[in-house]
Amino acid sequence: MSNDSVSHEQILTERYLEGPFPQVVRGNPTVDVLLAHRSVRRYIDRPVTDRELATMIAAAQSASSSSNLQLWSVVEVRDDEKKQRIAQLAGTDGAHLASAPVVLFFIADLARATQVFADVATGAVQVPEVGADLVAESSVRESQNLETTMVAFGDALIAAQNAAVAAESMGLGICYLGSIRNDVPAIAKELGLPEHSFAAVGMTVGHPNPERPTRIKTRLPIAAVWHKETYDLAGQREQVLKYEHAARAFYTGQGMAPSWIQRNFVRLFKSGAIGARTWMQLWLRNRGMGSK
Repeated sequence: MSNDSVSHEQILTERYLEGPFPQVVRGNPTVDVLLAHRSVRRYIDRPVTDRELATMIAAAQSASSSSNLQLWSVVEVRDDEKKQRIAQLAGTDGAHLASAPVVLFFIADLARATQVFADVATGAVQVPEVGADLVAESSVRESQNLETTMVAFGDALIAAQNAAVAAESMGLGICYLGSIRNDVPAIAKELGLPEHSFAAVGMTVGHPNPERPTRIKTRLPIAAVWHKETYDLAGQREQVLKYEHAARAFYTGQGMAPSWIQRNFVRLFKSGAIGARTWMQLWLRNRGMGSK
């Protein structure tokens, strides 16, 4: 067996725990990076260069964008005091953010398009293709619907994942920060976000600390998420129970509660599970998004 095959078998065993494992394409460096992904929460004291960041953001801009509207932006944060304030607001691990040379915030961004609309509608900017009739039929209110908001979030998250893959291909580590949505107004203030924009997700970036290695996180069997022709909900029961049994050793080894099903209850179904995020609809409306 080749070294490449051994590597793939090891990665797939960590990812899926029990066979049969997916028959993946081998010898493809992009696929190898994707399969080996792991979240990194401790970094060494080595800067992330502007060239590396530019590579990540250019890769993010190369991601798909609905109708090429490009409804996203990214805010780079390096200031240590700001990182600690954000960690406190998000209720997340301050040591994680402190060790990260850079934290990126991917923004669902309707502000740029709204500014362009205002400039054209008021005549400050002339665009021959936008005539008086089209201006008369248009309003900012029309953009404040849930679908447009979902498009902006989709653009931001697709861009973020491209940036993550680019980072890992360069030997960097990343960790997503959904916790920044625990206090949307305060995070928006820290980042100086204008109306019609929303911090969708954060991402720490840095060189992984070899003294604090992380494991590949286990996933459901591929048969639980891969449906053919139609969605088969009942057929997932067996796969979920198989995973529940196999994942116990992984979670126990990570010092976590051993049951994946329990995690579902605690995070999704328990009263008050999402905490302050129950204010999300109000927060969206107050940011001038998703209110229609």
